[in-house]
Amino acid sequence: MSHIAAPLGILNTYGELPELKSRLGIAGNSNDPALWMALHAASRDIDAFCNRRFYVEEAVRCFDVADAEGFVVPDLVSISSMREDADRDRIYEVERTPADYILYPLNADPASYSGRPYNLVRADPSGPRPRFTTGRIAVQIDGLWGYRAHAADLRSPIDFNGAITRSSNIIPVTDRDPVAAGQTLRIGLEQVFVRAVDGHNLTVVRGVNGTLAVTHADRTDIFAYRYPPEVVEATMQLAARLWKRKDAPYGTNGRAGSRPGDGRDTDVEALLSPLRRLPVGGGL
Repeated sequence: MSHIAAPLGILNTYGELPELKSRLGIAGNSNDPALWMALHAASRDIDAFCNRRFYVEEAVRCFDVADAEGFVVPDLVSISSMREDADRDRIYEVERTPADYILYPLNADPASYSGRPYNLVRADPSGPRPRFTTGRIAVQIDGLWGYRAHAADLRSPIDFNGAITRSSNIIPVTDRDPVAAGQTLRIGLEQVFVRAVDGHNLTVVRGVNGTLAVTHADRTDIFAYRYPPEVVEATMQLAARLWKRKDAPYGTNGRAGSRPGDGRDTDVEALLSPLRRLPVGGGL
């Protein structure tokens, strides 16, 4: 069944539109725009409460370094390159190789289904450069940022007689069953957000989360990012309650199970509390 496509400003929802409609017992497409807004609002509320993002972003970030032995970073999945401003001229002329640093926690494995992110970069005392240059914006890291980057092979590759160009926002696939509106997919190094599924055709936003839209060959494998189950469940509960609150009696907050005064759902908070990062040092 096709759905109304997500508005272009909505990306990185931690839940899928068909699942939300199924939970609410909603048929047809007339309510899809409001349901998309509920999914988006719930996902961003989870980011704010947890002080971290669960989607994966490719970005270059710079860091102050107060301790030559290492520094704290926001949730980090992997490093493509690390460069250092050794002479403090705002030019990052010194490249650090993996032999120059160690990422902590050890064995975090953020690409796995149950992995967690790196949050600390330390100089390797036995490496070629055992100390970082200290100072303002002393280190630049190009990497993948987010809680984890586990992506499952959908076993539904691109199904097109020829390549998909970088400007196409329709991607045909061999099997529509594992794909749903609201998913973020990885095709090669590019991320795309699924706005709608109509038959075997996906309507997508290309090159999201800092990635570049590129040409993809026919039969290229497609992977879907998988978020922590607690995050998915919390998204569904919050989005469903946002939808239902439109029918709450006037003068009430319509928030079942919330604490007086703060308006936060206690069961959603219980789901997310183990994933919450204290807002100290690097944040979102």
